[in-house]
Amino acid sequence: MSDGTRGRTTRRRLVAALAAGGLAGCLRLESSDGTATTTAASSAATTRASATEPATDSGTAAETTTAVDAPESDWPQFQADAGNRGYVPDAVGPTADPTLAWEYDGGDAGVVVANGVAYPGDRLAGVFADDGRALFDATAGLTLPAVGDDAVYVGDRGGLVAMAATEREERWRADLQGAITAPTLADGVVYAGTDDEYDDGFAVGVHAFDASDGSRRWLTETDVGVERAVACDGDRVLAALVDRTLLALDAADGSERWRFDGVSRFSAPTLVDDTVYVAGDGDREGELLALDASDGRVRWSFALGGDVHVSPAVTEDRVYVGTTEDRALYAVDRADGTRWWRAGVDGWAVGSPAATADAVYVGTRDGTVHALDAADGAERFAIDLGSETVAPPAVASGRLLVSTDGTTYAFE
Repeated sequence: MSDGTRGRTTRRRLVAALAAGGLAGCLRLESSDGTATTTAASSAATTRASATEPATDSGTAAETTTAVDAPESDWPQFQADAGNRGYVPDAVGPTADPTLAWEYDGGDAGVVVANGVAYPGDRLAGVFADDGRALFDATAGLTLPAVGDDAVYVGDRGGLVAMAATEREERWRADLQGAITAPTLADGVVYAGTDDEYDDGFAVGVHAFDASDGSRRWLTETDVGVERAVACDGDRVLAALVDRTLLALDAADGSERWRFDGVSRFSAPTLVDDTVYVAGDGDREGELLALDASDGRVRWSFALGGDVHVSPAVTEDRVYVGTTEDRALYAVDRADGTRWWRAGVDGWAVGSPAATADAVYVGTRDGTVHALDAADGAERFAIDLGSETVAPPAVASGRLLVSTDGTTYAFE
């Protein structure tokens, strides 16, 4: 990574309007007849870039603009798709001079975007992705949601819930005990893993439900739980277990196909085409592994400079993964595992990276979101959010979306 002088702008307060719609905890005024009027919510974010923010007056909404030449693109579930790829080929995000388009008072587990609506994790809500106006607030949900054509699927402490995509309406609920992972939606089926973090004495493992009505397809019980989102390509389901085992299941009936010992319990697997990319642990701690999806054989491994607590992001030719103690993001050749570049970041890379054709974005424990050039790892900009940035960012329709400490931000 090339070194360069990085100027630090002063902290500026940016104003974003939030329209009323049952926003628990947000600034909202209601008239006597129950109709809602809007007021402004403000926050601050520090960028290490020559950012230009729109001038605003206190108590008025900032004028929002659509990112220039940014095609419409979605990021509808954890790491963009059912394989946890962390990459959408036509996604475009900011690469220089970022400005705060809007912020929303909610979200701590990341954010997904589908059909022009953003859905923050940890408190399910629908927010218009172009300007941050609230569509609905369900005030429920603990996980990052997965969004289908007309429904949103989210886990809470009572189980897996299907909500209408554009209103506060529960479609169905599957009762599950314990902690539940972010759901994965693939080919009309919702998959989720469970763990006994909150209780014991019940079945833990990988669950599959029909997305239309919540009927159970299958349950594969495991001796230990699953803490990270599973990956699925419609044929197989991959789950990283707490005991550092990677389990491959048949997507149709949940039967076991193979297992591999020595993967990180903190890193969800990434499944792209016929290869599984996952962080190693135990004897393979500090390694990035590429496994054959058909039988679990190691295709290649790459020794990283530190432990990995994130999921790899995979493009057409590269794999991006961040490390903790090493405080770096690596770009590795997808075909043979050779290194393209290494970029140092300010803190532990604890948010799974999000990649586009031009840039890769990663959050660190010190509260910074870094934008790095995809070609050589040079830093394009860094945004200091002031608190841990452990949730993975999302890139959709010209904007970078990230949540931290109960607030969701959209930058363009």
